[in-house]
Amino acid sequence: MINETTIRKLVDYILLNACSVNSSGLYSGKAGIAWTLFETARYLQDEYIEEQAFELLQEALISKNDDIGFENGLAGIGYVLLYLIKNDFIDADFDELFDEQYEKILTGFEKEKENPNALLNSIQINYFLDAAKQYRTTDERINEATKSIFEENERYLAIQFFNFKNINYINNKTTVLSKFETYLKVVYECGYGDYSQVVLDDYAELYKSGRVKSSCRAAYYLKKIDKNGKYNDIITDNMRFATPDNIKNLSLRSHIELSQLTGNDKCLNSLLTKKEEELEETIFGLIPSDAFTAGYEHGLSKLLIYLTNKKTILL
Repeated sequence: MINETTIRKLVDYILLNACSVNSSGLYSGKAGIAWTLFETARYLQDEYIEEQAFELLQEALISKNDDIGFENGLAGIGYVLLYLIKNDFIDADFDELFDEQYEKILTGFEKEKENPNALLNSIQINYFLDAAKQYRTTDERINEATKSIFEENERYLAIQFFNFKNINYINNKTTVLSKFETYLKVVYECGYGDYSQVVLDDYAELYKSGRVKSSCRAAYYLKKIDKNGKYNDIITDNMRFATPDNIKNLSLRSHIELSQLTGNDKCLNSLLTKKEEELEETIFGLIPSDAFTAGYEHGLSKLLIYLTNKKTILL
């Protein structure tokens, strides 16, 4: 495994870049970095890193943000706060710190829920809604929002999968399948029991007929959801044929995800245990040129969370 010295070097790089971050969100901002530093501080038992994490979290919480979304908006910040409270990283009152933002998210969603595109692209907000349930047990808006988001995604997937059979289908199948994989992941991670069996059946039929390619993500989450073994053959074939031929060409994010899904860190470890003078070039070379290098979405923050806490859900 990667050694402590390397972890600390990654932390130093993240802290250096955190000073200039304007975004307060999860994917490319202070909330995502704060989460990473809390995990790393616990792993290393380092009070200084914990102090830096707390400062960044405070800055994320007090920043003005009109975006209610998950990736870079209030829902993502709220999720990080709830995660840190639940896992005893901080001793805080969610209502006291986030009541105003919570209302902004829920009322904002009420305005957007009549827009199918907004619902389709809001599926990850369900991570926040699911985590917030224990603090707002009587707020029916949470269940209504969750159901609306899932149903719009199911409607979209059902239409797209039906149209896959048309030889003149013009949409990007890769995009559709990515949305399907994200749907499966969120269904599983949020424990959503009313998912569409029809959508899963449609996918299984398309896979058997050779109309969609194999996917580790699809197989992994289908297996988690499929309690009766209905899709065992689909899952087995997916896992058998999904691993890319040249995994070294994958992005850092994909390397991390593949390691998590397969339970095998061999490839990631081989990249991270190179000679010190090669390590920085190797890691940075796996991050897209237009991504925030220190951030959570594609960068070092996600890597550090994975290295220091394998049980954490990667979003």
